Amino acid sequence: MRCGTRYLATTSAVLTLCGGCIRETSHRSGSSTLPQGHHEAILNGVKIAYHVFGHGRPCIAFPGGPGVEWIYLRMPAVEKNLTMIYIEPIGTGGSARLGSKADYSRARDLADLEALRAHLGLDRVFLLGHSYGGFVALEYALAHAGRVAGLILYDTAAADRDEKQWGLVEQRMKRFSDRPWYEDAAAAWAVDRASSDAEAHDLWMRYHRFFFFDYDSRKDVYDGVLAPVRNSVVRMLAIQQPFDVRPRLSSIGVPTLVIVGAADLITPPGMAEEIHRGIAGSRLVVLERSGHFGHIEEPLAFAAAVATWLRSTNSSQ
Repeated sequence: MRCGTRYLATTSAVLTLCGGCIRETSHRSGSSTLPQGHHEAILNGVKIAYHVFGHGRPCIAFPGGPGVEWIYLRMPAVEKNLTMIYIEPIGTGGSARLGSKADYSRARDLADLEALRAHLGLDRVFLLGHSYGGFVALEYALAHAGRVAGLILYDTAAADRDEKQWGLVEQRMKRFSDRPWYEDAAAAWAVDRASSDAEAHDLWMRYHRFFFFDYDSRKDVYDGVLAPVRNSVVRMLAIQQPFDVRPRLSSIGVPTLVIVGAADLITPPGMAEEIHRGIAGSRLVVLERSGHFGHIEEPLAFAAAVATWLRSTNSSQ
């Protein structure tokens, strides 16, 4: 992923973070009885915050960025069918900050994800990865196939973008050129990197308009959701390791749902189709009136796609 403030994720319900350190009892991969709410645990020697909501089989959700706080990814409609466990990646939200930029890596994210699964006493879990979180979910499934009940790969890709693909992103932005906010949003996008978390947030609040199918129709809602979301520039700039699992997709044998917005600027449907072709038996769903945040733009359609796919995994197991 390109170095700078152009990270892959954003927004949802505003939540109050709280909670003390809780040690869970053992659970299996069936319907979850994990305690609901906001929790913390010491994983790999540092504090990791996570949040549990919903009913049904457990699913750990990994957010995008890789420097955006978890709260944008909250999915109340999906929580009716899955117990969602939203991890706060190291360096974001209520989780610990590491001492050195060099300590952040995708390998560390994989290790923290595995440590959280073990901490919760779960034999197998579903994984939902949005944007950069999809990179983590894919690599986890390749490294720990026996621990994965199913994958939900949401607005993500099997390989990082090259400069040509970033150029195509900027071309797609031009479909908004008649909007009154276009020039300001494009200027914010052009800033290669932020110098602080506060500056990153300010830039994001200006250029996030590009990431919705129709920002103007619900701009007050989208802006209200985004405003409280904190950003971690150190994490974002540190986690820039090369990523390309395309040659290995065929080795993924777990049930997989690939879901993408038809108007996704950052990870367009072609990238989702590449994943779908590579993973045998996967299901592809395109949300016709969504950009990069279908769970916010079309929450009922998103949840229905997950529920339908989930029923198919029940019948096959």
